[in-house]
Amino acid sequence: MKIGIITSGGDAPGMNAVLYHLWARLSKDHHITFYKNGVAGLFNGEIVQLTADDLYSNLRAGGTIIGTSRVKDEEFRAKLKTFAPEIDVLIVLGGDGSLRYICRELNQYVSVIGIPCTIDNDVPGTDYSIGFDSACNFYLTMYDYLLKTGTSLRERIFILETLGGSTGFLATAVGSSLNADIVLIPELPFKTIEVAAKLERVVRSKGFAIAVVSEGIESEKTVHQLEEFCNHRIRFCRPGHIARGCTPTFRDIEMARRFSEYVEKSINERNFGISVVKQGNNFSHLSFETLNLLPHKIPEITENVQRGEYN
Repeated sequence: MKIGIITSGGDAPGMNAVLYHLWARLSKDHHITFYKNGVAGLFNGEIVQLTADDLYSNLRAGGTIIGTSRVKDEEFRAKLKTFAPEIDVLIVLGGDGSLRYICRELNQYVSVIGIPCTIDNDVPGTDYSIGFDSACNFYLTMYDYLLKTGTSLRERIFILETLGGSTGFLATAVGSSLNADIVLIPELPFKTIEVAAKLERVVRSKGFAIAVVSEGIESEKTVHQLEEFCNHRIRFCRPGHIARGCTPTFRDIEMARRFSEYVEKSINERNFGISVVKQGNNFSHLSFETLNLLPHKIPEITENVQRGEYN
C-alpha cells in the first residue's frame, strides 16, 4: 500500500521518534511518503525526502523534521473539496483538534489512522499523548531551578507558567508531583485576592513561594492582579514554546514505539478511520466518530491544586 504520514497542529517532543518507528515497521512492505508541513503540504503534494539515516539521527530530536502547520477552517474545507489523494492510507500525528476534526474529515477521502501527539495530553479517550512526559520533565527542571534560587534569595513569589492551551493537564501534573504551593488551571475558577493571601502565608512560613499555573488562566493578567494584592515581589517565569522543542524522554520514545506497533497491527487488519489510544496498560483504538462525541478531558484534581497552603 501507499502510506502517507503528516504531523499536524502543534509540534510535540517524540514526534520524530514516531516517524522513525513508523518507517522502521512499515517501509518493508509499503511505500512511505512523508508530507511537508502537515495538512498544507498534503494538499499541495509537498513531499519530504528522508533517508533511514535522517530518521534515525533525529529520533531523539525535539519538534518534527517534516514540519507541521495549522490550517484555518475555511481554507481546510476549500482544499478538501479538490483533494485527490495519491495514497491509500494517511497516518496523522496530532492533538485534539487534528484527531477530532481534521482526521474525521480527511477520512472521507482516504483511510486515516491517528496517533495522539500533544504536550497538552487533552485528547479524549486516551490516557496518554506523546510529548506529555517530555514537557512535564522540562517543567520539573524549570521548577527545580526556581526552588534553588528561592532558597537562596528569599522573600519572593515565583510563578511558573506551563503551556497547555485551555487545559491544565501540564500544570496539574507538574504542580502536584512537586507539591507546589499552589496550582492554577482554567478548569477551576479562583479568586485572585484569595490566591494572593495564600501565597503570602506561604512566604511568611518558609520564606518563598512557588506557584505553577497554566497559560489558559491568562497568566500575565493574573500576575498583574496578584501584584496589587501581594506585599512580596513576584517573579513570573514563562519558558514558553521551549517546552515543545525539548528532547523527548525515554517514556515518550518508548510510547512512540508502542503506538507505532498498534498502527502496524491496524494496517494489517485493514482497520481504518481510527485513532490509536492508550487505556491503562493496553493499546486500543476509537473511531473518529466516537472520539468526536466524547467530552473534553478534565485533569485529575489533587489536593494541592488551588490549595496553596504550605505543610
